[in-house]
Amino acid sequence: MTKPSTEVNLNNISSAANNAAQAAKNASESATIASQNAAVAAKAAAESATAIAVVATDTTWMKKSLSGIENTLEEMRNQYVTMSQHAEVVKILDSHEKAIEDLQTEKTRTAVLLSIGIGILTLLVSLLVWHLVGK
Repeated sequence: MTKPSTEVNLNNISSAANNAAQAAKNASESATIASQNAAVAAKAAAESATAIAVVATDTTWMKKSLSGIENTLEEMRNQYVTMSQHAEVVKILDSHEKAIEDLQTEKTRTAVLLSIGIGILTLLVSLLVWHLVGK
């Protein structure tokens, strides 16, 4: 009777060894697939990190560009002439134009009066000379 029980034990041991070998093979295949998946994940993570770095660089560049644009717009706004400032300048120019016209009129008036005065003075001097010399 010992023979059948030894055979059963050997069959059980053999079956257990086969099961263990199959489990080890499956574990090895799973480990290989996990390793490949880890390599793909690592590659994807590296590419993602590179893309994030590029985006961060582009974002920094855009921030600097926007800052420059804001500064330019602020300078333009400071140099922009408002309607009230324009009206004030036009008013000043109108007053200067009126003053120039008044000066031109006064100059013409002075020239005419000076001409009349010279004419009268010339007439008086010539009458005085004629009176003194002619008599």
